[in-house]
Amino acid sequence: MKIGKGSKLQKEIEDASESWLGNPDIGPLLLKQARDLVSSGDNPSKDLQLTLQAAKSYELCAIEKPSLELVMCLLVTVAIYCGLGQYNEALGDTYAMLGHLDKAITCYTTGLEVVKQVLGETDPSVGETCRFLAEAYVQALQFDEVQKLCQMAFDIHRENGSLTNNFFMLQMSDYI
Repeated sequence: MKIGKGSKLQKEIEDASESWLGNPDIGPLLLKQARDLVSSGDNPSKDLQLTLQAAKSYELCAIEKPSLELVMCLLVTVAIYCGLGQYNEALGDTYAMLGHLDKAITCYTTGLEVVKQVLGETDPSVGETCRFLAEAYVQALQFDEVQKLCQMAFDIHRENGSLTNNFFMLQMSDYI
């Protein structure tokens, strides 16, 4: 029997080979291995394979919402894709750098929602993500959205007592 890429038998083989990823101990192990390999710089393709498997494991083990570990895993994956020159596979920053603002905004918006779900609405990381999204909207000349996001970031940082970054405040004050 021939096993083609889209065949039923191939799908069953892939499902069986990924069943071990449902173990909650596997994701952290794979991510640690990937980070160690990234540090050495020896085999970016293997790094990518490990981070993709770790992400799959985190997704399979997530009960209700994505975990912070999944977010970190995705960030490592993006860095590896960029290191491999596969910019179309990376997220918001890469799209913004390439001038694909619609894709960058979509990625940042998704990232904002994930960060809110994982860390809570008022975590400082939510404020930082709002700032990244606002910067993409500035480039897209959508200033109403910029103002909303800057105000949200300002409120979050004020609530957390993290308004010490004067440069950040100066940047945002133009839009509030």
